[in-house]
Amino acid sequence: MDNPNLATVVRIYQCIFGGEVDRMEPLLAPGFYLIEAESLPYGGEYEGFQGFKSLLRKVAAFWNRTLVGEVERMIADGDWVIAVLRLRGRDPKTGERVSMSVCEVWECRDGKAVALWPYYWDTKRISDMAGDG
Repeated sequence: MDNPNLATVVRIYQCIFGGEVDRMEPLLAPGFYLIEAESLPYGGEYEGFQGFKSLLRKVAAFWNRTLVGEVERMIADGDWVIAVLRLRGRDPKTGERVSMSVCEVWECRDGKAVALWPYYWDTKRISDMAGDG
């Protein structure tokens, strides 16, 4: 991989999907932050490695640990990395299978993640599953 920022984001996903979340800490820049849509049950702003871990715990708890992510495509241009993921899980109330895309926009500098903005295909469906819709 010629782009160190792309390599960083690939490694972060490997850590998350491989159950080695603590190994991603050195891949995050000081002041790292991410923002989830407020309409999501785990929406809000999260700062630093501990904030990222907190979000991952909230996501896992909401989805009753059924959520699985798969990277379908990634592109990088300088400090920006865009990842298209497929998320699969089960509705926490009905057990119905759920599958949707999410596009995650990463800003990186010098091989470290600075910020993350996830864009879900259907935030309303997730809110409805939470009983907020």
